[in-house]
Amino acid sequence: MGDAGAAAILGRSSDERGIYYRRFITVSKHWPLATIPAGGSMHPRGEEHTYLSADGAALKQTFVDLAPSVVCLLRRESGMSFDAFDRILIHQATLPYLEEMLEVAGIPSDRVEVTVPTLGNMAAASLPVAFARAIERGAISRGDNVLWLGLASGISVGAMMMHV
Repeated sequence: MGDAGAAAILGRSSDERGIYYRRFITVSKHWPLATIPAGGSMHPRGEEHTYLSADGAALKQTFVDLAPSVVCLLRRESGMSFDAFDRILIHQATLPYLEEMLEVAGIPSDRVEVTVPTLGNMAAASLPVAFARAIERGAISRGDNVLWLGLASGISVGAMMMHV
């Protein structure tokens, strides 16, 4: 796993383009599944606490278990179905994990911007990098609806819907 870098500049739109839905969900009881315990008063120093400690299999299973209910909540709150989106951007740790997530959550794979086979797990930068690559290829253009789904250990899920 490695991090890439990405940034976006947001500004007020003078037309219908922009972010029209956002939701952030945290299920913090799962934070021990992937954490770096260093820092703070518990472990202020010490190499043994400065590296990622994770249970990848349990983390994956937790996301797979939570995905259907989270996606159901997002669709209910926003009133949007997957048919409304031209592209779907989702954090991708591995290809088998992505395929299982799409299946259990009912996300149509033909609309997902897949990056993990060529770029690997880019952690927090996976979504903006996927967005930029899709724009470069012409897979996202002005007028499209895009769904962003960010997943993070902790467990955290971020969703954003935008009209490009």
